[in-house]
Amino acid sequence: MEFLTLFLIQPIFWVILGISFIILEVFSGEMYFLPNGISALIVSSIIFLNDQFFNIGFILNWAFLLIIYAFLAIILIFIFRYIFHNKIEKKKDLNIY
Repeated sequence: MEFLTLFLIQPIFWVILGISFIILEVFSGEMYFLPNGISALIVSSIIFLNDQFFNIGFILNWAFLLIIYAFLAIILIFIFRYIFHNKIEKKKDLNIY
């Protein structure tokens, strides 16, 4: 378990995970990996800011980090669906000039 904890509290792990998800999104185009990638980058920034400025102990708990990641991913999925669904609804007819 310490091996997993060691990776989850490092911001570089979350940066690599986030960039990997964003690259996967470029090739898939299904809007599944982009919210996960952005969530991982936000978690990475939270860990980095905690290490540099705040030094709050409970943020370095692996369970807390995974809960933040999951919560952000779900919220971003709903936000992106709302934004892109409205753009698709407005362009239903392809023959409008």
